Amino acid sequence: MRSISFVFGLFLLSCGATPPVATTGSVKLKFAVTDGVRNNPALKDPLIGTVYGAIYLSEDVGITGPRTNSTAAADIPATAVDVRTAMASEAEVVIEGLAAGQYTILGYFDLDNNPGNPSRPDSGDPAAYPRTNLFEIKAGEQTKRTFVFDFIYN
Repeated sequence: MRSISFVFGLFLLSCGATPPVATTGSVKLKFAVTDGVRNNPALKDPLIGTVYGAIYLSEDVGITGPRTNSTAAADIPATAVDVRTAMASEAEVVIEGLAAGQYTILGYFDLDNNPGNPSRPDSGDPAAYPRTNLFEIKAGEQTKRTFVFDFIYN
């Protein structure tokens, strides 16, 4: 595939055209929990469920979460995430169209699929600290990242 792109780029240059320049990148996410979560007595349900998360520019996230009036760059749509026996999920999610920059993933792992408020975890759900899941997007590249849940919400 790279050779086709290279040949196409040479063709454009020979015609006097400028090949397009990528301005965005993507992230491929898997999901995991720390050993502290896996062995925590407050963990009430098996480690399978729905991930509710969002990706923010890191500058829009403080120690307690998103800053006032900040907007997520992308939501994370992930259902049937299963880490009962594996270190990281088989499930993967690709988020495209992220501008180059530093990002933070925030969210939680809803294990009981209760009908509560999907923007907030309830007691027993694994969640992520605001400074755990940091990554960089480079234009034209795909970043691979594991979204790690590192504590049990109480």
